Amino acid sequence: MIRFLFDDYKLNRWYFEVIDIYRRIAFTGVLPLLFRDNSLVAYSGWILAFISVVFFREELPYRVGFINFVVVCCQYVIMLVFIGALILETDSLETLNMNDFTLGVVLLLSNMFVFLSAILGGWFRYLEDSRGIVSFVRHVKIEWAPDFSKTKFETTMQAVRERNVSPSHVLVFYYTSLAEAKHMLKDGAIPTTSLNPKLQIKQNVDCELYHHTYGDRGGIVVSTDGPQHLDLGDPSLDLMNPLSATREVVLCLVLPRNQLFPLEMADANEMIDDDHHKTSRVIRHLRILPTEILESMLNVHQLHHGHFVSMPTK
Repeated sequence: MIRFLFDDYKLNRWYFEVIDIYRRIAFTGVLPLLFRDNSLVAYSGWILAFISVVFFREELPYRVGFINFVVVCCQYVIMLVFIGALILETDSLETLNMNDFTLGVVLLLSNMFVFLSAILGGWFRYLEDSRGIVSFVRHVKIEWAPDFSKTKFETTMQAVRERNVSPSHVLVFYYTSLAEAKHMLKDGAIPTTSLNPKLQIKQNVDCELYHHTYGDRGGIVVSTDGPQHLDLGDPSLDLMNPLSATREVVLCLVLPRNQLFPLEMADANEMIDDDHHKTSRVIRHLRILPTEILESMLNVHQLHHGHFVSMPTK
């Protein structure tokens, strides 16, 4: 419900909206009450605006670079407005060989520049998003990574999380075969399957409400563990989908946390155990995205772009 407060910020700047609110309060509620002399208010506002320029320019808190550009430009405009107010309050127009009309035009043009930049930037972003409406998968590429070490996978996925994953979303992994991945690219869809009989929705989820809402149409089973954690032959791969055990390709997806449901073993006494793996009743890293949610996400184009990585099979 409150995702809009931090969804646009970088992951490590999720708190920035609070700082920005205090900044706005300082401009609108504190400065006018500090001094009776309007020239001192204008001078203090200019100093605060200059600090804001430096702060936003160094922090660049937003995930989208163009938003950072617009915000920094806005801080420059605010600083220019306070300079204009200072000029008027100190009767410095004649000293600068300016008149009221000239100063007004300068302030108007500076504001119009930011306004038009925001409109054009939003339009170009809309056009870019529109190109992905038909299918997000058609924008996915297959990156060949047979020589990637576990450390390489770890650092790559960590960089993806920091740059592209907001706190309300999570990076998950869909394992499949290379042939099936090519079919996904061609068809523009991820095939849904029935839930493996050995799995069920975790008990802390209201199962009755889940089945009433989403039915028994299955979905896609993903893992929160990346390829650096799941080796070929990991028994949990057999539980995801018919082709996940091949571990030839992993599709990296960014999905909303609240629309993924945890899974556990259906048989309380069943353990997955071999020479290298042993799991408890709860398969902690497995999640299901129900078919109904997947279809609605594709209909409203909310499914984030994915990325196929072809991995070694040995």
